[in-house]
Amino acid sequence: MVGVRPGAGASTFPPGRSAVTSTLVGVRLQAEQIKAIDAWAAKQNPPVTRPEAERGMIDAMLHILSKDPGGKPANKAKIR
Repeated sequence: MVGVRPGAGASTFPPGRSAVTSTLVGVRLQAEQIKAIDAWAAKQNPPVTRPEAERGMIDAMLHILSKDPGGKPANKAKIR
């Protein structure tokens, strides 16, 4: 049966959600960052949820950084 955890009997979880096999990471974001993430997520085709957008952005950044792990951005980042 789709959406039922193995051995869970009639207990179900939301469609599309996989079994929890990862670690929850809590992070505080500024309102502007959340607005930017939500705006980006809404523009995707099809639109994605905030958690999906955050995971996708992390995956993309890790992929970019893996190509040149020792490189530094060319004076674009400013230290606060």
